[in-house]
Amino acid sequence: MPLHFHQLFENAMCIPSLSETGVIYIMTHDSIGVGEDVPTHQPIEHLASFRAMPNMVMFRPADGNETSGAYKVAVLNHKRPSTLALSRQKLPNLPGTSIDSVALGAYIISDNSSDSKPDLILLSTGSELEIAFKTAEIIWKETKTV
Repeated sequence: MPLHFHQLFENAMCIPSLSETGVIYIMTHDSIGVGEDVPTHQPIEHLASFRAMPNMVMFRPADGNETSGAYKVAVLNHKRPSTLALSRQKLPNLPGTSIDSVALGAYIISDNSSDSKPDLILLSTGSELEIAFKTAEIIWKETKTV
């Protein structure tokens, strides 16, 4: 039975993961949305398989700040390969994103809760973080006017 392209690609990325090699993979066209010229051609199931790969550090930065932070972490990881899944969309730097916070793996970019018990938590990565951020702002404004 012949192997499909994505199987060959994932196998080629798995070897450095098992060999503790600090390779940096840069992927483009990542998004659930349609780009300015064509629809995305990076299937979302690849992200899950890369995240599950032993020793692979998977990044899906939301903006320039996070892309810089992801690259910084990837360069410092000499014994682990890293993958940066980047969008071709024009994404603004969001308030609350940080170069240094990327190393945490996950962090809060906006907290509109009035106490330590938020009513709603929105989680997002990559180009969809801007959508989640704008959604949170709309919800916050609507709940304050009620």
